[in-house]
Amino acid sequence: MEKKEGKAMQAHLNTADPNPGNLGCERGREDPIPAEGESQVKPSYVVVGVLCRVHPPSMEQVCALINSMDGMETFSLGESGRVGALIEAESFDRAHERLQEELLQIEGVQAAWPVSTQWE
Repeated sequence: MEKKEGKAMQAHLNTADPNPGNLGCERGREDPIPAEGESQVKPSYVVVGVLCRVHPPSMEQVCALINSMDGMETFSLGESGRVGALIEAESFDRAHERLQEELLQIEGVQAAWPVSTQWE
């Protein structure tokens, strides 16, 4: 999988977005918003890196539950109350849905922010 952090991603990261959970996509679009002069990318597979704040006593149970979900896994950040998660999905919209409807609904997850994206 090739990591793509070109002008389009930088343009999104530099935008004051009132909804940072939208993963760089407008609802109904499956491609990142391109910077001027770039063509739209239609990914067939995306991976979103997520920073999760977790109630520390719930960390073990939260990680076990996330790791049991198809297409999701956690990794340690070495800090109490924080864990990284990867969400695999077929589109940015589906990754956003999984973040909102699955990850954020887990008891003990206090917040989750998408911090990186990769796509093919």
